[in-house]
Amino acid sequence: MTRPILYVVAIATVALDQLAKVAVLRVVPANEPGLVWGPYLSVTVQHNPGAAFGLFQSATVCLSILAVAIIALIVGYGPRLAGSNALVTIGLALVLGGAGGNLIDRLRLGYVVDFIDLHFWPVFNVADIAITCGAALIIIGLLRAQRHGQSRECQSR
Repeated sequence: MTRPILYVVAIATVALDQLAKVAVLRVVPANEPGLVWGPYLSVTVQHNPGAAFGLFQSATVCLSILAVAIIALIVGYGPRLAGSNALVTIGLALVLGGAGGNLIDRLRLGYVVDFIDLHFWPVFNVADIAITCGAALIIIGLLRAQRHGQSRECQSR
């Protein structure tokens, strides 16, 4: 059951990311202030050839290769790593979907479309949220599994 959940959540994440980017690109011109929701959130389209926080601006090819490697690792080893741990499964699915969404941008456009602007943080997108939340869920899931395993060992002694 782990494998279907992993792939369904990943595909849904890619779809949500790509649909959000298409919708934003139809409404907001690149590098111009866009839709504003109060003082804390606006939509500002930026073309990001680099990684998070604008790092590695000239490394689009390397970042694409890294994304392919991450996707391959999760597809190959993800179901085994997840086991019956729901948090790890969902976390891996979100990282897989986020990496896939940003990879699609890099291959299709040569850059990643970022658009969520909190005014105190670099502009980001749905795929970035998925990767960040997914990584957090993986860490929490693995820590909980380790703690649960240790408590079982103590009880069996």
